[in-house]
Amino acid sequence: MLPSTALTALMTVCFLTVAGPAGGQDQAVGLSTTVSNLLEDELLEPSQRRWLHIFHGQWDQLENPTPAEQAWIALYRYDLNHPLLRDEAAPAMARARAA
Repeated sequence: MLPSTALTALMTVCFLTVAGPAGGQDQAVGLSTTVSNLLEDELLEPSQRRWLHIFHGQWDQLENPTPAEQAWIALYRYDLNHPLLRDEAAPAMARARAA
């Protein structure tokens, strides 16, 4: 069972995700300084940096994404009809989450 503060935070995030921005307009959120610093950290392995770019929506900065990375990008973009999300070669977790 979640503590009440964690449950409240989770419900708030879920509500904001479903409700979207006020007025139905897309409002881009800039990348935080912390995430920018993380993506530029010299201690990261190249594979870690690629995954963080995908996770934080910075996929336009990736060169030659692999089919697996493209499947995750499609999932994070909510492109649930992307052909790679139905391909057996795509990561099983990405396919499951898209189902």
